Amino acid sequence: MATVVVADSLADLLRIGDEKLKLLLGYESESGFTLLACASLTTPTDTLKHLLPGGIAIVGIAIPESEKPANYAKIKQCLSNDSKQKVFLYISKGLIESAELVTEDNTKTTAEFNITHVDLLSRFVIGRCKCDVPISFTIEKKDTWKNGVTSEIDRVVDSIMSDCTVYHLQSSQALINLSNCQQLPDNATYTHLAGLIEDEDQQRVTRSKSKHKEILMFDMYTNLNSAGYTDTIPTCSPVINYNTEAVKTVKLVLHLDVVSLFEREILVSDMVVIMSEAIKNQLMAMKQCIFDNTKGNKFILPEVYHFQPFDLPTLFNVIYPWNILDEQLENHRRSIHQCLCLPIDRPLFRRANKYRFSDERQDGSYLRNVHLNCLKSKVSEGKQYTVNGNYTYHHYMQDRFDDNKWGCAYRSLQTLVSWFKLQGYTEKNIPTHREIQQTLVDIGDKEPNFVGSRQWIGSMEVSFVLDTLLEVQSKILNVSSGGDLAGKGRELAQHFLTQGTPIMIGGGVLAHTILGIDYNEVTGDINFLILDPHYTGAEDLKTIIDKGWCGWKDGNFWDKNAHYNLCMPQRPIVI
Repeated sequence: MATVVVADSLADLLRIGDEKLKLLLGYESESGFTLLACASLTTPTDTLKHLLPGGIAIVGIAIPESEKPANYAKIKQCLSNDSKQKVFLYISKGLIESAELVTEDNTKTTAEFNITHVDLLSRFVIGRCKCDVPISFTIEKKDTWKNGVTSEIDRVVDSIMSDCTVYHLQSSQALINLSNCQQLPDNATYTHLAGLIEDEDQQRVTRSKSKHKEILMFDMYTNLNSAGYTDTIPTCSPVINYNTEAVKTVKLVLHLDVVSLFEREILVSDMVVIMSEAIKNQLMAMKQCIFDNTKGNKFILPEVYHFQPFDLPTLFNVIYPWNILDEQLENHRRSIHQCLCLPIDRPLFRRANKYRFSDERQDGSYLRNVHLNCLKSKVSEGKQYTVNGNYTYHHYMQDRFDDNKWGCAYRSLQTLVSWFKLQGYTEKNIPTHREIQQTLVDIGDKEPNFVGSRQWIGSMEVSFVLDTLLEVQSKILNVSSGGDLAGKGRELAQHFLTQGTPIMIGGGVLAHTILGIDYNEVTGDINFLILDPHYTGAEDLKTIIDKGWCGWKDGNFWDKNAHYNLCMPQRPIVI
């Protein structure tokens, strides 16, 4: 019996979504189907092609109980692609009840389905091709430039979909195209290709089959001069076109950044086909972006961004017009949310939300998401509720600024602000200690001599700064003693479920950041995931984890004689 694997994040999305038919996005392999995301049934096919990475396609449909179709053939018209069968997933009250495979002749076969965690980097190898494509066209009359852009991009596409284009695997000597894979055997797979990557230490080609890469980087080389001309122009003599009229020529350089998702056993020949098709789709998306945003003779260049919204195990490509602010693109983002059936209460496709590849994850001088490296909690049969999204770790002595023994709440506040910045809620920089102090003076909470001092701040001051600088409201939770914090498991769990923001907690003379809890609702046993701003060392992740500066703490961590206030930021409802 065929198997249908459903990503748990997709199952969550189907559970909270509306009761409507949805397209299922994923891929088919020899073992069955893997479902990764969904889309609105009304989404135009070209729009989806522009959003999806190479290797991911429409493979089925989710059918709520209220809309079970009588005519399967009519539904299948919305699912046209090369696959001979589709997945029909039946939903009742947000839960998946059954799955069927439906063939071209409308034959239905029951399929087993399995809801499981699917990790993007564990399941796939990402093929990434970055290159510049120059195009030029003339402007003779009003709006005729669109024909020139179309002609140029069609010419590039013709070249890419032919043997005129080759792909070079970076850090190797491998060249591959639609008809030839140099240095590789027939029926070569990803493993063979990865084995050609040069060993950085020995600067030689290795063929180790154990070598696996998260990302394969490709360069693209294409002979644009030959594309589209060899069949129409005689080879016996040169052809010269001469025009005496004055015309304006526009030259643009399109910066392609194309990603494709490959299973590790994929054939190299199939990789080339998938990459070529993905590049074609991105070029078409760029053309549409130019058409939609060009005003008069002022041409807007398209920019490529990749996103992984809602922890779905796939990437999406979005083309934004260069130099247009996020605030001006809200309607565009809203349409993407609706297209992919995603919540419209949080930013998912702002530029700050972009997916960061492995070489981009630790930007600047701050460590990011250090809790992902922590040891396991000691709570038996507990459920973990943790921060949802990215943040940077801020602690004593950073930024060449000595705040040892007084700046812990400032550093916790900086971590909170980093969360809102990295989730796309704000483009403002993380405030310095002086800027935090000045803000509190400006709103009348502190006297002018507070600026430049070494005075502490607490949870209330943190909430005032968040409100003033980011327009973020906070809930303040008061706890009479550290011993009572263990009884706040349900409230903290609800916060991380609904808001997902880190919490600043202040008590006595200390401040910390709570990144999550591990909570057994039956026994009441609870551990707290603590990010400690009192660390004074270098950005050494191993030291931070080994010495417990970020890790799980039990209830004894809190001072039973101290009163605590928790600043729990609430996410603004924006996209």
